[in-house]
Amino acid sequence: MAFTSALTSLTTLVCLCMFCVNATTHKEILQTGQSLGTSDTLLSYGGNFELGFFSKDNSTKYYVGIWYKRVPNDKIVWVANRDSPVQTSSAVLIIQPDGNFMIIDGQKTYRVNKASNNFSTYATLLDSGNLVLLNTSNRAILWQSFDDPTDTLIPGMNLGYNSGNFRSLRSWTSADDPAPGEFSLNYGSGAASLIIYNGTDVFWRDDNYNDTYNGMEDYFTWSVDNDSRLVLEVSGELIKESWSEEAKRWVSIRSSKCGTENSCGVFSICNPQAHDPCDCLHGFQPLHADSWRNGNTSAGCVRKIELSCSNRSSNNVKSNDGFFQFNKVQLPQTSNGYIKLKIDRARECESACSRNCSCVAYAYYLNSSICQLWHGQVLSLKNISTYLDNSDNTNPIFYLRLDASELVTADSNPTNATELATDFRKHENLLRNLLLIVILILLLAFLILGLLVYWTRRQRRKGEDLLRFHVSMSMKVEDSELTEAHRGAKVKKKEVKLPLFSFVSVAAATNNFSDANKLGEGGFGPVYKGILLNGDEVAVKRLSRRSGQGWEELRNEALLIAKLQHNNLVRLLGCCIDRDEKMLIYELMPNKSLDVFLFGLYFAVLELS
Repeated sequence: MAFTSALTSLTTLVCLCMFCVNATTHKEILQTGQSLGTSDTLLSYGGNFELGFFSKDNSTKYYVGIWYKRVPNDKIVWVANRDSPVQTSSAVLIIQPDGNFMIIDGQKTYRVNKASNNFSTYATLLDSGNLVLLNTSNRAILWQSFDDPTDTLIPGMNLGYNSGNFRSLRSWTSADDPAPGEFSLNYGSGAASLIIYNGTDVFWRDDNYNDTYNGMEDYFTWSVDNDSRLVLEVSGELIKESWSEEAKRWVSIRSSKCGTENSCGVFSICNPQAHDPCDCLHGFQPLHADSWRNGNTSAGCVRKIELSCSNRSSNNVKSNDGFFQFNKVQLPQTSNGYIKLKIDRARECESACSRNCSCVAYAYYLNSSICQLWHGQVLSLKNISTYLDNSDNTNPIFYLRLDASELVTADSNPTNATELATDFRKHENLLRNLLLIVILILLLAFLILGLLVYWTRRQRRKGEDLLRFHVSMSMKVEDSELTEAHRGAKVKKKEVKLPLFSFVSVAAATNNFSDANKLGEGGFGPVYKGILLNGDEVAVKRLSRRSGQGWEELRNEALLIAKLQHNNLVRLLGCCIDRDEKMLIYELMPNKSLDVFLFGLYFAVLELS
């Protein structure tokens, strides 16, 4: 009975495991006649992307989409049927016998590939995130998802005209509805700019992208790191997102505020390189200062001093107003707010504006003799002083009408206040960077100098090679050196300098302090005979660590004997203070000590009687 119960449990467990395995299946290739259900996925060969059915917030609407697999992310990068969801979980994605890629839910059919095929085909998801439908016989690409992007641009995708197709991004309707929204991102043909439209109106523009031009084709290619994407948000904002492997999260960079039409309000200028991009034009101030400080610049700016001609009844009365020059600005791309005239000379363009009090600014294109006149307000100016090529004469010089008192502060070749502030920031940043570089160089130089001094002292502390020393050489007090002589008390007289010898060379000369070379031993340690390479012999007094004689005693002995140099006295040749050793090297007295010759061998023996 127990055996039967265990067998039943085991069978149930095996069935459950088989059910779990079959609940979600992963494929890499979808052949003709094969299908993907709502619980199945198609995985790219490298595991970067995955294709399958998805729904938002338990909705009954199902979409076929592609999303990231290797990095955590809930953002769909492509949707096949964004405007035609299926309503049942029994829907399938299938390649029909005629080679077409279809989504079927039993009630309606949606063809994924736009053009019909009559080939034997198969589908695969590339590791770039591109879903391709290929001819089975020659593997030619018949259709690819990169030709039909949704709201996301991933590396390898194109915008604009390429291979006869026009590609653009379209935002979602909402965060939960991938249906086409109000905003679209296009690449301006011949203008080398990304443009976001709100319906048919220009909402945002950025001219800082390089384009790839090929005959009649003009397109923008997103070619950055694989784990990056460009997303057109529901709000119309363009966001660049990159996966940070260190932080394990997506890092977002939002589009410049300066790209939005009239982003800073009237009589203002926008600097895309600045942290706070909006600034009032010279001679103007924020209409609402508090709102401006809080980041709300939509109200724009107003004049500090009204134009003198605006207080007169006639428009054709000459006034004392003048024009303030802006050298590096980008004018609005739309024609709203200004008129264009063909005028041969810049002076005539200025006169045309001066004669009319409603004219508040003008611009003149030297290369095309075009005069632009603004009446009433000036909108959507952009400061391009940080990235404008000075040799480029296609940008016009912009002149803003101001009261004469506002022109007193202008130089002979005036620039706008924003440009001056930008130049100041540029020079300030340059000086800061130069100062940082100088400080780093000085720190590095001090570090190298310190290491050099340390290495030199270590080498000097190790000392010379005793084996190569010549005892017969004369020793001058001022020519030799005793390192670390200042560790003790300061010497008032001239310091005596002695040669330093390395421990290795002293050990070699004394046969590694062998007993055969030992001459004797006193209270402060043993004395050894050393033999040099040239045959000279020396006496090495090795101070014992147990003797209690430290550096001060060694120093005093060395100084005393070195100063008392005499023909009848033994000479001190040098010392060794390497490896915490304290050794003095003397001339060797081969005929024993002086007391033997003065007193004899038995003179000091006392008689007992």
